[in-house]
Amino acid sequence: MRNPIGNWKLCYVDDIVIFSQNPKDTKALLDHRYNIRDESALQWYFGQGLSNLDDGCMKTDAAKYIKNTIDMFEQRHSWSLRTFDTPLAESDSPGMDTSQECAPQDATLFQQIIGVGQWLVTIGRYDIAFTVTTLSRFCANPR
Repeated sequence: MRNPIGNWKLCYVDDIVIFSQNPKDTKALLDHRYNIRDESALQWYFGQGLSNLDDGCMKTDAAKYIKNTIDMFEQRHSWSLRTFDTPLAESDSPGMDTSQECAPQDATLFQQIIGVGQWLVTIGRYDIAFTVTTLSRFCANPR
């Protein structure tokens, strides 16, 4: 939305994120109509870490989301995901697989992992896009 004071963006249910040259003026305009409780600097939003740079720009990263997600999967399934250096080995080549289909709970787990990967690509981890896209082709019937 655009107004004379600056730009603002309304996101997700009750969160308001203001990007403006004069955020306090924009907040004051909104405060006339809505009860806005917190105007702290944004540090975490939808899985992205956010930090302000000296030049006024904002930097995003997914490090905390990745760490939390790996911790969750490792605890839930007694795995060690930290042993892999790359998401897909250089020699891997998806092809026709004639092995048995996964059990329903394993298929669901595979789909969850692909969903996490897709969200990581969405929030800026473009380096894993090819791998996630390649593996996501098998979501309907993982083996």
